[in-house]
Amino acid sequence: MELSDQARAICAKNYRGWQQKINGCGKCPIHAACTAQIHWSQKGLDESIAKVNEAAERLPHGAAECAAAQLDIFSDIA
Repeated sequence: MELSDQARAICAKNYRGWQQKINGCGKCPIHAACTAQIHWSQKGLDESIAKVNEAAERLPHGAAECAAAQLDIFSDIA
């Protein structure tokens, strides 16, 4: 299982590096799902990814479109 395009776009919009002063993860709308405890197995990882994808899908429609548009900026890099 992989992160959805929507979840990746939300992450790209909010994550600005590993340094705490510039990192936007704390304000990210899917932060709670993304940082939840993961069980040490493939099944646990798949369940965690599914929860992050579900959290991204639950965002209001306008926020989801905005996040998906951010992915287009990085599409030539991927």
